Order: sequence, then structure tokens, then C-alpha cells
Amino acid sequence: MSETSPILMSVVIPVYNVEKYLRECLDSVINQTLQEIEIICVNDGSTDSSLAILEEYAKKDSRIRAVNQENSGPSVARNVGINLARGKYVYFLDSDDHIDLDLCRMTYITSEYYQSDILMFDLIVYDYRFRLEKMKDMPHLRFSDIDSYCGLNRRNKEIASLFPNVWTPMKVFRTDFFRENHLRFPEGIHQGEDLIFHWISLIKADKVGVLPAHLMFYRNRPNSIMQTKSVKSTQVFTVFQKLKKELDSLGLYETYKNNYIRQKLYDYYYSGYCRVHRSKRAEILRTAIESLTEDDWNYINTGRYLEPDLRRFYKMLRGGVTAKLTFYFGWYFVRTPWEILSSLGAGLWKNNLLHVFAKRFSRKYVQRNRELCNAVINLQEEIIELRKHDKIEQ
Repeated sequence: MSETSPILMSVVIPVYNVEKYLRECLDSVINQTLQEIEIICVNDGSTDSSLAILEEYAKKDSRIRAVNQENSGPSVARNVGINLARGKYVYFLDSDDHIDLDLCRMTYITSEYYQSDILMFDLIVYDYRFRLEKMKDMPHLRFSDIDSYCGLNRRNKEIASLFPNVWTPMKVFRTDFFRENHLRFPEGIHQGEDLIFHWISLIKADKVGVLPAHLMFYRNRPNSIMQTKSVKSTQVFTVFQKLKKELDSLGLYETYKNNYIRQKLYDYYYSGYCRVHRSKRAEILRTAIESLTEDDWNYINTGRYLEPDLRRFYKMLRGGVTAKLTFYFGWYFVRTPWEILSSLGAGLWKNNLLHVFAKRFSRKYVQRNRELCNAVINLQEEIIELRKHDKIEQ
């Protein structure tokens, strides 16, 4: 990329103690087929060799801008990236993950075609312990649906259908969209900050584009921050308190109340109870009982859209001896033994057996899907060129 070339996309990478994975992440970005990019790496107070790796790569590639700051959390690091971004679009990548070498080119073309504020795409979850891949497709998103996602701020039902697609690395954003709407990631939250940002940005978006291609590889790591004793176990409750305040300030809580409650009940259980260290589960139970409102309990009692595990969990919170025995029997006599065996390696054969066929067919699915996306993107690129010469309407 020459010095006079416009920057088409800014890739923002918060970095914290990921020396083991950082080179793979950076290699996947510097080798993008779209060269007109900048790479903003914000070292968030790493205590390992992550900063040295960033400085090494910055010497080799002038597109890399390495920023060093005291440890302040991923939200602050991402906001620093937004403030520095010079590209027309911004993509946020976690430093322990990596991306398809064609991600920037494909998402840039599709974003230009839709003139979107947000572009959503699919990813692949990679469990490095078992060398397994799992497709993560966005619910409700297909090329055929795209007309429904234009003017989302005027279509409440369509907005709500997109709320489950929370992960930030599944999206590319128009940079000016942040500035026009004063959007930033909520600071002071180290887990779940994606959710608040995701909901508010969707509500404020005028156009959301869809690219059903698997372009990002998410590394599923054991012993993550959610599994350690150091993480604050009640963080998930703080996230939903802040989200409700945001919705109230926009006058939209009643509009999205059921969606909000459903998401909250799901996260309280799966993120707040299942994924935290076992020593903190008693605290989660106490906080959950204190924080659930009558609206929440009314929703729970109707049983709508609640998975069996969730239903048993919330019945246990308010129920008697029978409800508690039912829940804990399932937890301690079914889940816990298998977790112990899996930690000792006994789960390897099961996972390999389950995925021996699925992996083969999943790759075929991804390949066919990619061929379709490439064909569509080629057409989109032709239409963009025609637009430039006023040969076709916007």
C-alpha cells in the first residue's frame, strides 16, 4: 500500500498476555488480500512478551500502529482504536483469534454494496484441545432477508431478531457511524461489554448488511477469564443493569422488554452460573434471586422460549425441596462427573467420534457457501462500479 492510498479498513486488536497466539493473529491480518488497511494494536498492559512481538511486527509492516497503555480492559482498548481509526470501516479482532485472509476484501465490498452501518458474517469456533472446528452461523441471517434489515431503526421486529448475534468479531462497522452516534464500548466492564454495545448499535443503525461466509476463527480456550477465581462473578448482573438504563434512556425498554428478559435469563444461567468458577456459584445464586424482577418471574412462569435447563434453574431459585433436588441431581450427577472426566482427557474420543463425519461435511458446507458468497461479491463489485459512473441507481 502506497502512502497516498486511502485506508479502506481499520483492524483494531486489543492485546493482553497472548504471546502464544499473537503471531498467528497478526499474520492473518498483514497477509490480507485487501492491502489498503491499517492495523491498530492496543497493548493493554501485557506482562508477557506481547508488546515485544507487536514492536517486532511494527518494524516489518508500516501499516501496524502499536499503542501501549496501562491495563484498562478491552472496552478502553477498543475505544482507543475507534479514536485512532482512519479507515472507512472498522473491524475488531481479538488477539487470540485469527481471520480468513479474504475477510477485509469481502466485507469491504459487501459493506459498500449495502452502504451498511453494520455488516454481519459467520465464524468458525476452533477448539484447539481437540483440533475440532464448529460452524457458528448467525441465526436469522440470509442473503434473501437483506431487504428486511434496511432501515432497522424503524423495524422493531427485525431488530429484535438480530439481538442474539452478540459477538463483536462477527461484524464490520462504518467508522463514521460511531462518530455520528457517539457510540463507544462501555468502560469499566471486563466481561459482557459486547452485549451493551451490540444492542445499542443495532438500535441506532439505519442499514445492516449480511455476508453469510465463515471468515473468522474463534479460539475456544479452557481456563479463560470466566473460569478463573479472579473474575468478578456478578459482572453479568451489572451488564444487564447498564443495558436496561440505556434502553430506558432511549425510551425503548417496553418495546424490547421480552427480548431483554429472555437474553438476561439466558446469560444469568449460562454466563453467570455455568461458566464461572465453582467457588463463586453460591454468590451467583444469591445475586440472581435479588436482581430478578416481577416481570422476570412472570416471564419465567409462562415458560415461553425457555430451554429445559433454564426452566429447572429458575424453578430451583424460588422452588421448594423437589425443585432443588431436580436441578442439583442433573447438575452434580450428570454434568459434574463428565466435566471431571473431560478435564482428564476422557472426552477426546467422544469429541473425535462425534465430529469425524460432521467435520468432513461441515468443510464441504463452508466451501459451497464460500463459492456462493464469492459469486455474489463479484456481482456486488460490478454494481458498485456502475454506481460510480451513474449507470445504475444507488
